[in-house]
Amino acid sequence: MTKRANGWEAPVLSTRTDKCHAEGGLLRPCEALHNAIEDGAPSTHKGLILFETVNFETLKPSKSLVYARSGEFTAYGVVLRYCPFCGADIYSHWEVD
Repeated sequence: MTKRANGWEAPVLSTRTDKCHAEGGLLRPCEALHNAIEDGAPSTHKGLILFETVNFETLKPSKSLVYARSGEFTAYGVVLRYCPFCGADIYSHWEVD
């Protein structure tokens, strides 16, 4: 685990895969999606953003998804259901609970 600026711990992914997959509710992006995701806190800039919900009892991320901000959707963004690079389903793990 690595400590983020906000104090929360994030898992360190030592290996990348050819396809995106979910692991314990968290999205593990493929190499291409990982490289395309904007780093840092989400703002109103355009791009791909990784969004994580946090369990406030454990202060650890519990679920994650990717959304895109572009064109008329710059303000709120659009959640991606499939990876634009590897084609894997990157949303269905969010719906299961």
